[in-house]
Amino acid sequence: MSDNLSDRILHFIGNLPHCEREQVGKDWMVRRLTDGTRFSVPKDADSQEDGILIAEWSGNFASRSKVRGQAIAAQEIAFGVRRWIETGQMTDYKAEYTHLAQHFAVKTGTEVSCGFDLDQEQWIELGRKIRKIGVRAAMIALGKM
Repeated sequence: MSDNLSDRILHFIGNLPHCEREQVGKDWMVRRLTDGTRFSVPKDADSQEDGILIAEWSGNFASRSKVRGQAIAAQEIAFGVRRWIETGQMTDYKAEYTHLAQHFAVKTGTEVSCGFDLDQEQWIELGRKIRKIGVRAAMIALGKM
């Protein structure tokens, strides 16, 4: 694995418990185990230095887009912390997210932020509501805010 920003971000995401690294041909990818979404490093050096990743959404390999690696990492860190809280492995959302965000900064040389200032109970309730109404409906509703 080379030492560009996209590779460092991809490597960090691949170490989260709900993701796995896999080799496809000569390239390394990270697959989110919950829905099959895959992330990879783009071929062009400028995108790699900007931390861009290629996303193949929900395992639909025809549906590819370039995304900011920091934004994907923030979401994947948040997802991982919420899962650890649900399983009782962690208890304090803010503290654990902050810890992983700091670890991300050390490992990658760039930062992520939460963007929301919710406490643990609010995150858990938000997750329940999103599961109840469905992710697509929640994304539409959040997009209108």
